[in-house]
Amino acid sequence: MVKTSTLISWFIVIILLGSTLGFAVFFAGGQDGNSNPADQNFPVLGDTTKINFTATGIDANVIDTLPLILIVAETNQAEINLVDSQIYLADQNVRQVVSSYVPTQGMALKSSSALVYKAQISLSPRTDSAKVIDEITRDANYLSAIQAVKSVLVRVPRNIDFNNAQLGLDRNYEFRDRTVESYASMQTRIGDELLVTLNAAFQGNELIEVSGFEEENLSAKVSQKNVSLTAPIASLEPNLIVAVSEMSFSNIAPVKALTDSFAKLDDVNESSFTIQPISPQIMLSVTELGENRIADLNALVLALPDLNSSQTQKVSMQFSALLSFKEDLNSLFIQRNAILGKLKDWNIASENINLQESKTSMIGNVSFKDLNYARSLYSQIGASLMQKGVLAKIYQPAKLAVYQLVDESTNAITEVPNSEIDAEVTPTHAVDENVSVKVQLAVQRGKLVYAQAIEPQ
Repeated sequence: MVKTSTLISWFIVIILLGSTLGFAVFFAGGQDGNSNPADQNFPVLGDTTKINFTATGIDANVIDTLPLILIVAETNQAEINLVDSQIYLADQNVRQVVSSYVPTQGMALKSSSALVYKAQISLSPRTDSAKVIDEITRDANYLSAIQAVKSVLVRVPRNIDFNNAQLGLDRNYEFRDRTVESYASMQTRIGDELLVTLNAAFQGNELIEVSGFEEENLSAKVSQKNVSLTAPIASLEPNLIVAVSEMSFSNIAPVKALTDSFAKLDDVNESSFTIQPISPQIMLSVTELGENRIADLNALVLALPDLNSSQTQKVSMQFSALLSFKEDLNSLFIQRNAILGKLKDWNIASENINLQESKTSMIGNVSFKDLNYARSLYSQIGASLMQKGVLAKIYQPAKLAVYQLVDESTNAITEVPNSEIDAEVTPTHAVDENVSVKVQLAVQRGKLVYAQAIEPQ
């Protein structure tokens, strides 16, 4: 499937605007007769001078879709006829392919040798253009990184303010025919409300061409919400999720040894933990120091073993340092204790010492043999991590029986497909037990596209 979005990629817009394939609606003496240019100060540059104008953020309603799509893709095939033939073969509804290669200078491409292929593809009337793009993506193996837009007819406001920033010109134009052809994202439908950019060309007071492209599809916009609810647990998984949001670097070695041991527990099937990589650093600040002691402390930190780099600052009875060490799980712990030990020997008050290590996070997964083991493993794992000075949040994946979600601010009701939502709950519950959760959800076109519940801990 081609990825689509409510926002058209700027990559394809830039190519589209510079394209000789870009369509326009031509008004051969039609629009001008009933137009009303409101800008009476519009300069006269000659009847044959064509001036381009733009209007952004224009409200538009999609009234029809046209059998025309435009694609931009990467290819390593220099024979453009071979690429075109694959498009013709991909779907029998392809009637015409008008294609070319475009300059690649300044483009971020997957391959330095890639060409950028663009094509305007005409289809049979009422063809499902999204299906055609899916088939091209599947069958046209000369192409990669395909991006696509389709042609639609939109109705725009009668009066629109246009601007040419380069020339410093503004003008208002009154449309007799408010229908404009526009590029839109592939999921745009008839009836959708859009924000579009209009590109227009005038000769004198006559509009000679105008076209648009979708900035945003307001009807397809994903609305993210948070709701609270209480629902029964439909099912539980024999699995624990262990999350540690903050852990000091010197804790990595002992915690890793501990988590490795979880796999050996009798009730456990499998255990895996990931600690986010982080550079070993110490941030040190000591106040109320005399000049001699500042010099001693500076000499101490610069002589520490395994030191990669240091940044020190000495300001009026205060010493600060950022110390980076070699990638050794045990070294930073040793150097930290050496610093603290020497400061204690010097009788530096603890309230004048601020020593912090670089911190990381950890996520783990522990699967077990029977749901009855959940509570005991939860207690055992949480307590053993706490003994290492690490606070963990531990959840059990579950499904909750939920038929609909109600927006607390608007009372809008969203039906839940299959009447279940994914959840993470404290591992102390049983199936059919009610649990109170916070739900993050996303709704698009009135339908639930994502929901995840979590029980606060």
